[in-house]
Amino acid sequence: MRRKGRGERGAVLVYVLVAAMLLSMVAFMVLRWSFGSRLVLAKSQGRTQAVSLMEAVRAQASACLYDTGYPTGTCSPSGAQAACLPSSYQGHSVSVSLGGSMPDCKMRISFER
Repeated sequence: MRRKGRGERGAVLVYVLVAAMLLSMVAFMVLRWSFGSRLVLAKSQGRTQAVSLMEAVRAQASACLYDTGYPTGTCSPSGAQAACLPSSYQGHSVSVSLGGSMPDCKMRISFER
């Protein structure tokens, strides 16, 4: 049996180190891809929930306003109309403001999550 020289033993060590480095790079890329896709999914779900909350508040506020005769010559709500606007919805603090000029009245809705 022939004895291995120093160069051959070093070459095997280099091959093992390169293979380990390549495997760790692949594992890191897979983890990063997995985390990135979960992050995108979480952001998308949060955006969808926020939009559905806004639309629900808009529907409730519009129904309330139009049932009380809004707009009545001006885009500012009367006392009874302002009283029926929601201040909270499903545990979220909601702020509804009305403005603009006739006939193009605007409704602005903001909420805290």
